[in-house]
Amino acid sequence: DNATVYWSDPNVPLDETQHSKASDNSSDAESTTGGERYPKPILQNLSLTVKSGELCAVVGRVGSGKSTLASAILNEAIVESGNITLTGRVAYAAQTPWILNASLRDNILFGSPMDQERYDTILRVCQLEHDIRMLDDGDLTEIGEKGINLSGGQKQRISIARAAYSNADTVILDDPLSALDPEVGKRLFDECIYTFMKNRTRLLVTNQVQFLTYCDTVTALRHGKVIEQGRFEDLIKDENGEVSRLLRESATKGGKSNNKKKKGGETVAEKQVAKTKEHAKPEAGALVTKEERAT
Repeated sequence: DNATVYWSDPNVPLDETQHSKASDNSSDAESTTGGERYPKPILQNLSLTVKSGELCAVVGRVGSGKSTLASAILNEAIVESGNITLTGRVAYAAQTPWILNASLRDNILFGSPMDQERYDTILRVCQLEHDIRMLDDGDLTEIGEKGINLSGGQKQRISIARAAYSNADTVILDDPLSALDPEVGKRLFDECIYTFMKNRTRLLVTNQVQFLTYCDTVTALRHGKVIEQGRFEDLIKDENGEVSRLLRESATKGGKSNNKKKKGGETVAEKQVAKTKEHAKPEAGALVTKEERAT
């Protein structure tokens, strides 16, 4: 409700390190007072309401404040004015997946009691069944530090599975489909985010505009402000609106990427690295092995 959000205390001048970092990001530029530089707000006078059980998509260009909005809701940013109210428990899947140095199963359960039927359903809707069959010890396979023995897509799907398995009332998903190829991403959205979690309040930060038609509401951000908000069907009627512009940009970019991904979000470059590593496969279950270097 009319929230103004900063990444650092607006009353404390930035030191040279912070100033250098802020200068690289136009959304975090500084104001100058008496030679001292202070942070500018990332989100300004922002109001957003997501009803219980609703699926709300947040879209916008890079640097528009989408991830900051998620952080502010989680109380991980400084709210200088206005209010943020959250009902019930919250689960969060970050843009960069956070992975425990534990088994794949422990990463999903995250301390919750084991419910075999629910767990099996989560594996299916998060498209993890195939991956588990490929692992030496199945879902009991130990995951290395920061998920070193997983692909980017696998880490992201495990992160989503953790949020889905929890009994949280609100689920915040910060661009969770970016590391997945279109087919896997569509199945995960349909079966998990849209269907399995249908009774929960979901805030989906995304650049995947093809999913907007399934959302109850869409919020478009630009320069830290809400510029459009409403039902997808209503927003696309404005040809000059932000959502319509994003759809046109997506259609223009479609099929032009030369860094195509295979299942699990593996890029062409990752595939080449994987081929090199085939000659130095570690023993089953081992996380540490002699490295091989190729130039």
